[in-house]
This record gives sequence, C-alpha cells and structure tokens, in this order.
Amino acid sequence: MSAPPLPATPAAPEPQPQPAPTLDALLAYNREVARALYPSRPLLSVILVFQDAQMNLLVPEAGGTSHSPDFKSVNWFGSAYTFTPTQAAIVGALWAAWESGSPDVGGEYLLAVAGSNSKKLADLFKGHPAMAPGGMISHVGRAVYRLAEPAE
Repeated sequence: MSAPPLPATPAAPEPQPQPAPTLDALLAYNREVARALYPSRPLLSVILVFQDAQMNLLVPEAGGTSHSPDFKSVNWFGSAYTFTPTQAAIVGALWAAWESGSPDVGGEYLLAVAGSNSKKLADLFKGHPAMAPGGMISHVGRAVYRLAEPAE
C-alpha cells in the first residue's frame, strides 16, 4: 500500500520589484544615519560617486538656511536650489542684503554685481524654481527683488 500523495506546495509569490528610492528618501536616510553617528554635527551634503561622475547634494534641513561658499548650492528653509555662476552671484548679493536687514535690492544693481549683460533679472532665472511663486526670490516692485522667507 502506498502513501497518499502530498498536497502540492503553493508556489512562492513572485518577488515584486521595489521602486527606486527617491532623492528625498535618500537624503532623509543619510540625515538619519548622520544624526545617529554624529548627533552634534549637522549633515551638510551627500556625495554620490559614479564611475564617470560625481554629484554633491546639499542636504536641506527643515526650517534652516545654508549655502555653499559660492552660492551655487543653497538650502532655503527646507528647499534645495542649485544655481549657475551668474545666478549664484545674484543670490549671494540678495543673501547679504537679507542678512543686513535691508532685503530689497534693485535689479540693475544685481545684474551689475553678477557681471551680466542681461536687461532683466527674470531672464536669467527663466524657468528656475527659485523665481517661481513660493520660491526663494521674490519680485517686490518695479525691478526690486528680495529673498522671500516662508509665510509664518
């Protein structure tokens, strides 16, 4: 007499591909690890090294502001921005005015500081998120700009 056949083992479910982590998730993970390892030191950037390239990412901290020495990378109250050299010179001048307590700066002055031949500041930032509504640069009057702090 033979033993009854064993019931078929259900097939293991096919592994589902995991979505690639977003840049925000990558930065959040690195921030968490850095805080655990070095609680008194803020994480300023993450460097990704690829076979043929390197990327330095500014790590935004909610509620704070920071910038690279040349203003090409800026964290403005939790939003990270990158700028061209000309844009960075303008952001640096706006930042200095903001820190001095006299935040409004004329567009002609900003263009001169940046060494730009452009007629309008808006042309240099066309399509840039820093100049979009809610961005870090606000047009407050005829050819007058300032860094825009988030609404309290």
